[in-house]
Amino acid sequence: MKPHVAKLAAQMLEEYSNRLGNDGCNDMWLPDTPENRQFLLDLAKWNGEDLEEEAVIRPSKYGLGVYHGNSGVAAYLAYLLKKESI
Repeated sequence: MKPHVAKLAAQMLEEYSNRLGNDGCNDMWLPDTPENRQFLLDLAKWNGEDLEEEAVIRPSKYGLGVYHGNSGVAAYLAYLLKKESI
């Protein structure tokens, strides 16, 4: 991805994150894969949390529950894109 495009995508994700944060319940479910588990642990660390996997990830019949909700995921993705575009 070109840096300029990554910056635009990050800006859109930040705005989206803010809108999601204003919603009521903003749960998000991801497939239970090793990659998604690591992504959620990285998100928690980025958010300044020092949590065990059990505190971050909530397995259920729907998949992996995102501790931070969809607004946190969007914000973290925006951060990653910004980092990539530098």
